[in-house]
Amino acid sequence: QILRIYDVQNITVDGGNLIGERYQHTGTTGEWGYGISIQGSSNIKISNVSIYDMFGDGINLQALDSSNVVPINVIIDNCICSNNRRQGMSIEGGDFLRFTNCIFEKTNGTAPTCGVDIEPWDNLNIVRDVVFDGCIFRDNAMAGLLIMRDSVSNIKVVNCTFSDNTDPEGQLKLYSNV
Repeated sequence: QILRIYDVQNITVDGGNLIGERYQHTGTTGEWGYGISIQGSSNIKISNVSIYDMFGDGINLQALDSSNVVPINVIIDNCICSNNRRQGMSIEGGDFLRFTNCIFEKTNGTAPTCGVDIEPWDNLNIVRDVVFDGCIFRDNAMAGLLIMRDSVSNIKVVNCTFSDNTDPEGQLKLYSNV
């Protein structure tokens, strides 16, 4: 991880470019190597950050270690996740998450290769009360937005644009009762 936000509160990140090493990476397997990792933290605001060329995810939100303590009250605004190898962003756990005016694009390399993948580890790791507002999901190797598992609830997608994501099953893909 270039920036690891781990078990902390009240963090603000404003501005910057995070450029990964996907083209210099010496291994060919695995899917780790995040631009920003947020684990079990709360009251986090990230804005005006561009995240490119990660070997894994541009942004990854998940529970703290093997616990069910998920990130709470995370706001990500005006960020770009582009040309990352696994996902533009993965949400493996979280509660009250807001994503505004973000771009998730050109994800390619290793499955699932979506702009955003909401993918809790299991049904004990919740993802709930999530809003995407004014976001762009484009040119990803699979879906723009993929949502999986029954522990996902209250996801809202408003004023967003989906274009040229190449998943044959659709731009927005659901594997849940969301």
